[in-house]
Amino acid sequence: MYDIVYEKSDSLDGKKVKLNYERIMKRPSSVSSRFGKFVESHKDEIFTAKDAKAGTKYTGIMYTLKEDPTPVKWLFYVDDLVLMEDEQ
Repeated sequence: MYDIVYEKSDSLDGKKVKLNYERIMKRPSSVSSRFGKFVESHKDEIFTAKDAKAGTKYTGIMYTLKEDPTPVKWLFYVDDLVLMEDEQ
């Protein structure tokens, strides 16, 4: 079905990232219409990743976006984010 691999490498916490639009949209069955609209409208923006599971055994797997304007922050797997190395 889908090749989903969540690689826990270096933490993205506090680093500049973009949404991995193609990867996220490949999973249409897991993309709600509200989430899809958010991803579509913010696919070219640069965000600051914030580790949603900091201090737990799941550190480095799930992130929120500091600049996310929604009242309830969306969660992203590490593979849904692309590190903007030239922005560091």
